[in-house]
Amino acid sequence: MSEGREGAQWKADGALVLLTVFWGLTFVVVKDALAFADPFTFLTLRFVVGAAVMALIARGRMFSPGIVSKGLLLGVVLFVCFVLQTVGLTDTTPSRAAFLTGLNVLFVPLMSMVLLKRLPRWGTAVGVVLAAVGLYWLTRPTE
Repeated sequence: MSEGREGAQWKADGALVLLTVFWGLTFVVVKDALAFADPFTFLTLRFVVGAAVMALIARGRMFSPGIVSKGLLLGVVLFVCFVLQTVGLTDTTPSRAAFLTGLNVLFVPLMSMVLLKRLPRWGTAVGVVLAAVGLYWLTRPTE
């Protein structure tokens, strides 16, 4: 039975690595796409296609009470985040943009402290500090 769990663990880890590769490659694809369209046109098209696909999947369920207003709010927040990321991608490399985007995970322990009043474990705190130092060194102005 142990081998079954170990095999499942390898599959899960492999799926995570594969998804990470695809996620990282999207930065290169978006950077290349920006040679053909400005960020707002590109993102508008991307969000319209995404909304149409999700509307087909959700069908009538998306019009449940409160869903439309909450969905619009979350959609606007997501769109603003994508605009900032995509506009930033016009001035930097895909790898740097992916790194900076990946640093959003730093907000999880910080938001946990603020919203849930939970201090992060020491290893998490060290990771946050090291990532913040790396962010500084990566983005500091050159002289």
